[in-house]
Amino acid sequence: MTRTRDVAFIRKLCGLDLPPTTLAATLLPALRDVIPAHSAAIFWVDDTGEMAGLYAERMLSPQAMADYYSRHYQAGADAFASAFRRRAASPSATSTHSFTRVEQSTPYFRDVMARLDAFHVLYAVLRDVRQHPFAQLSLYRGSDDEPFGREERVTLDELLRYLGAGLSRHVDGARDASPSIVVEEQLGIVRRDGAIVSAPEGWARLLRLAALAELGPRQADHEAPVVEAFLRRVCEPALAPGASATRPFETSHRSPWGRFVLKAFRLADVQGRRAEQVGLLIRREEPRSVTIVRGTGLSALSPELPEPGEEPLRRVQRGLFAAAWRGRPKHGRHSMDIRSRCTSRWSSAEFTRRSRSLLDCTWERRPRSCWLPPQSCRCPAAISHASSRPRRRGA
Repeated sequence: MTRTRDVAFIRKLCGLDLPPTTLAATLLPALRDVIPAHSAAIFWVDDTGEMAGLYAERMLSPQAMADYYSRHYQAGADAFASAFRRRAASPSATSTHSFTRVEQSTPYFRDVMARLDAFHVLYAVLRDVRQHPFAQLSLYRGSDDEPFGREERVTLDELLRYLGAGLSRHVDGARDASPSIVVEEQLGIVRRDGAIVSAPEGWARLLRLAALAELGPRQADHEAPVVEAFLRRVCEPALAPGASATRPFETSHRSPWGRFVLKAFRLADVQGRRAEQVGLLIRREEPRSVTIVRGTGLSALSPELPEPGEEPLRRVQRGLFAAAWRGRPKHGRHSMDIRSRCTSRWSSAEFTRRSRSLLDCTWERRPRSCWLPPQSCRCPAAISHASSRPRRRGA
């Protein structure tokens, strides 16, 4: 996607009715497509500026996070709350910092920033619709990267009102029953008692997101027993007497950070005998609505979008209309299902029949279970409604 479409994608994401913790997992990679950085993080704060929670693409280990809280979180110039209040009081919502050689020799940099390869940082204070600061956004670059400059700050400034609207929204993630798509998976090996035998860093991160209701330095000391209990609970069925050695035990789990699917495989030792170890595959899923919005960015879609005050569903409807209707015979596809295809040789009746097989409902009286916006539905009533709308000049 071009930079314009990357920005439009971010604006559309922020208009979805998703919990901020779920939205962050998709929003941060999209933001790094516009402002190059190797990782990013969001730190939610309370009314006093103290850290209330976080989501980070690169996370410190639980022990390193606990050390940060005990040694640096409230220590002088490195204190998080005082630094956040200082940035929130600044006339500019964005700021940058590159650590000098002197700063790189401090315990704070060695214990925290060096482990994240964060030599250059771009900060932004996020505000809600009442202009109340509620979070800090941080983007990181490594020692071999160029420092953040004025261009990146201007670009981020233009996006802050959308980021603030999306990440401050209060949405109950438990009521989201829409289909999900797997976007990330990692495999690790654990023992019956919940101890980790072998696992990559990405797997450990997914495990913490799935097992923990809260992430933050204040909770780091209590992470280990919670994670181990979670692993024992997930792996126990795979190691139970009579459990199949060839069919994995699969379970789904929802946390504040999204929906996860876990598959536990009972492993054998080198002689083929039963071992007390389990291969655990963790998959993170994103809502299907995010996948469809992502697909509209790859189509011939105008990047024009409404402002944050408009009702969120209407934002998605405006974007999906162009991709789903104008692209039908002309571009050889429609957008209700990104993977589905239609060709110009299909008659209108044939196209309608195929579309109805995907979602059999009407535009005016679609069932409550229909999670797609009306213009993305390709049933006869929706097609009739779309075709009756006047086309804009240049469409």
